[in-house]
Amino acid sequence: MGDLDIVCFPGTLFDKAPQTNRQRVMTELQKRGNRVYYIEPLKNPFIQLAKWILGVKKEQKNHLWFKRIFQFEKRLGQLWIGSMIKILPLKNPKIRRISHFLNAVHLKMKLKKMNVTKPILWIYTPDAVDFIDWIDHKLVIYDCVDEYSAQPWYAEEFGSIIESENKLLRRADLVFTSAEFLYDLKKMQNNKTYLLENVAEFDHFNRVLTEELERPSDIKSISGPILGFIGALDKYKLDYSAIIRLAQEKKDCNVVLIGPHSEAEKSTNLDDLKKVENIFILGPRDYEVLPNYIAAFDVCLIPYNENEYTKGCFPLKFFEYLATGKPVVTLGLPTLKKFSQYRVYAETFNEFRELVNVHLNNQSNHDQLQIRVKLAKENTWSTKVDKMEKIIDENTSLQTSIGQPYPLVPLRSVEK
Repeated sequence: MGDLDIVCFPGTLFDKAPQTNRQRVMTELQKRGNRVYYIEPLKNPFIQLAKWILGVKKEQKNHLWFKRIFQFEKRLGQLWIGSMIKILPLKNPKIRRISHFLNAVHLKMKLKKMNVTKPILWIYTPDAVDFIDWIDHKLVIYDCVDEYSAQPWYAEEFGSIIESENKLLRRADLVFTSAEFLYDLKKMQNNKTYLLENVAEFDHFNRVLTEELERPSDIKSISGPILGFIGALDKYKLDYSAIIRLAQEKKDCNVVLIGPHSEAEKSTNLDDLKKVENIFILGPRDYEVLPNYIAAFDVCLIPYNENEYTKGCFPLKFFEYLATGKPVVTLGLPTLKKFSQYRVYAETFNEFRELVNVHLNNQSNHDQLQIRVKLAKENTWSTKVDKMEKIIDENTSLQTSIGQPYPLVPLRSVEK
């Protein structure tokens, strides 16, 4: 690859913290000489204007959003950001298609000014499938990193998305998946489906071992071992009962939770967690200081509910934690079962608690630390994009009719 135009429909803002697969992959691709146009999801201009006028703190960059409606904002070396507008609700497929058509017309004008003719369309969320019809392209890639039909916020915004995803799987030339569950599901509908699991920004988190990081002030007063979690605290994903039970049974330890809540599930309520004396809920923290917090953890936790969403979940934080050399214990994540030999995987709460105890009693094991770091170092954004580039190069050289659908088996039925 290299020297290609890539138009990405990521489904999330570029500056949204913490950055995930979408921002990391696109950033890596632009480093390799490709021109990336990162098209942020639709927003209502009237709501954004009101927030700007009212000075809503987290919306302080709204003036940039308005500028990006009319022209791309150059953010990195070869990465530009563009905005789209939403005026009508998107749950109705016909209304959504009209909205996408109007945005596509405007987007094509902006791309023409940048001398972009037939880009690769790199799509992360099924609702963007309509753009395939209106933007000439060289290749369509569906980079599937979640089981969207099981995400509460997605249903609230777009209604049923099974039909949109079926269409996207029909039209995609390549499908990348980030977990085995997603791979098994999507390959039944597109035989050009590949498994490329999530990875980590190794150097950023390995600073725990290479630098003397200052302990953050908000946890300086916490004494005793810290069992820490960093990530979204939404209840459909995080196993609150396991966290509460662990804290109650390990009264000599402290459970520290860092991250936003109610982003994907508005009904999330933290009251039960707040009632437990040795559970500390800190809220979100800047990505730059996350290694400082993890440096203070004795064991890193990923306690998830096992459900239709988490079956297809391979958390970025898994390799991020490992890059720090800290022991990791997971629950409710079948995608991580293959790492059982590293004593990270639990299927039941009793196994989860026992692994926590094992790691608390074995923290000075330097050999295990080195094994964890080595595993993380083999799974970086650079290595993942290397694999993506190889697959794209192989398929573009073999295809005789790019953009035509591949033979498919029957699609999943549309949700009622």
